[in-house]
Amino acid sequence: MIKQVFLFVAFLLVNTGVFAQKDTYDQLKTQYDSLRKAENNESALLVAKQMNSWALKNETDTSLRYAVSLRYVGNCYYILDNNKLALSFWKASSKSLENNSRVLTEDNFLALKYIGHLYIQESEIKNAEGFIKRAQIICETIYTNNFQNHLDFLEE
Repeated sequence: MIKQVFLFVAFLLVNTGVFAQKDTYDQLKTQYDSLRKAENNESALLVAKQMNSWALKNETDTSLRYAVSLRYVGNCYYILDNNKLALSFWKASSKSLENNSRVLTEDNFLALKYIGHLYIQESEIKNAEGFIKRAQIICETIYTNNFQNHLDFLEE
C-alpha cells in the first residue's frame, strides 16, 4: 500500500513538472506572437531567444521546440534587417530538424523557404537554388493538392 501511494505521488510530481515546462514554453510563444503582431520586434527577439534557451535547457537540442525556436529567432533578425544572422538561425533550424528525422515537415519547409527567399532577395540565385529545390520537394509532399500556393515567393 505504501509503495502504491509513493508511486502515485511520484507520478503526479513528474506529470506536474512536465506540464509546467510545457506551460512555460507556451506562455513564451504567446508572448512572442503578441509582440510580433504588435511589430515590437526587438522584444520579440528577446522572447524568441528565451524560448530557444528554455527548449535547449529543458528538452535538449533534439526537440522540435528547439528547432522551431531557432527559426523564430531568425525571423526576428530578418525583420530587424540583420540578414546574416537570420540566415544563420534559419539554417540551424533546418539542420536541427533534418538531424532529428523531421525533414518532411512544415517547419523544415518554412526554414528552407525563408533561406531561399532571402538569397533571391539578395540576388544570390545560385545559393538559393538548392534550398528552393528542397523546399519545393517538401512542399509537394506535404501540400499535395495546392503546393503552388506555398511557393508564391518564386514569382517575385
